[in-house]
Amino acid sequence: AIQATGAFQYTSPLLNSAAASLAMTSIDLHLHIVAKMYLAVAQCQGIDGVNTTDSPAMSWDSAVACTVGSAEGEIEGSVLYDLAEEMCANFQSCNEDGKSQVNVKLIEEFSNGQNKLAGNQCEEAKNSA
Repeated sequence: AIQATGAFQYTSPLLNSAAASLAMTSIDLHLHIVAKMYLAVAQCQGIDGVNTTDSPAMSWDSAVACTVGSAEGEIEGSVLYDLAEEMCANFQSCNEDGKSQVNVKLIEEFSNGQNKLAGNQCEEAKNSA
């Protein structure tokens, strides 16, 4: 988008800039979510030097909140979860109920990781991160 090539060859510099900015924001958010999940695992493992102000459950919940948001379903397109719900039809990735298959799997893994952390199964929780 920044170099105005491919699909962005005929779009305005302003639109290209907006597309690049959205892409960078999404990537940054993904990295933040994964970092919160790995922080939860490190807190569970009691690794020296890891911030223990929050519990592993709190760090894990923060990752979920960054993905789903606090107003899920109320503000369209506000976070990655809603974006996946909106776009699944475009990418033929909706399940038979019209839900994003990606989101269904994400929620499964979030729940699995939360349960593993609650059971002090730290290494197993890493598989859901």
